Amino acid sequence: MMKEGWPFIVHAAAAAGRDVDLSADRAVAAAVDGLRRQVSAADVVCVASWNADLVSRVARPIARGETLMASRFEISPGGKGSNAAVAAARQGARVALIARVGGDDFGRMGLDLWRAEGIATDHVEVAPGETSGVAQIRVYDDGDNSIAVFPGECGSRGAPRAAARATLKACRVVMASCEVPLPATMEAFRIARAGGAATVLNPAPAQPLPEELLRLVDVLAPNESEVAVLAALAGARRSRRARRHCSSAGRRRCWSRWAPPAASSTGRESLPTASPGGG
Repeated sequence: MMKEGWPFIVHAAAAAGRDVDLSADRAVAAAVDGLRRQVSAADVVCVASWNADLVSRVARPIARGETLMASRFEISPGGKGSNAAVAAARQGARVALIARVGGDDFGRMGLDLWRAEGIATDHVEVAPGETSGVAQIRVYDDGDNSIAVFPGECGSRGAPRAAARATLKACRVVMASCEVPLPATMEAFRIARAGGAATVLNPAPAQPLPEELLRLVDVLAPNESEVAVLAALAGARRSRRARRHCSSAGRRRCWSRWAPPAASSTGRESLPTASPGGG
């Protein structure tokens, strides 16, 4: 297939008045690059948050002013958008990221991870001298956890650039979370919808969601606590009623990502254990 494309490119180069002796080499490079772009075209685009997870395992929640000894500590890749991208790639999807990281060790950690997972990083911006996101996570003996997130450069994510817009228009699914600035998510979803893609929003951390954004969401995926927060914001007091609210404003589906703590040895959210909500 590549060889069939070379004569056409050589002819086009010659017709443009370029040096024919050099055009063949350039044509080969162009053909290879074109095939690479075709092969790497994304099915799924994640408008991604990224942070390094600093995980401490402690027996129970820590009271104000209290110090507890941790039984274990680890640094692992995190960020809801990044996690979703990796999960999709491992399921066989062609995935691309739109993200912003700092020019630090944690930013390089993210880039290394995504490249190792076969995720396209063409639209990942690196901010020299700036800090990447960090999540301080405490995992308790009962499997529950609490998390404090510093977004770092992810919090300065702006509207998608021109090249990223083309990727958004050509994909099938666009995913984002509330760890990414809402204006950036709204713009990405507008572009995706215009191109016929489905949109998925993880509304975490839970916060008021503008109706303008909700109208652009096909699948809303809160966990149990986020359903409760969204219910309170909507004036609904029960999770079942909240799920009905989620699916009543133009969204096609509302999924709950919650599973009992015993379902996961780490207490972390897990995409495969998601269960459908009402609606």
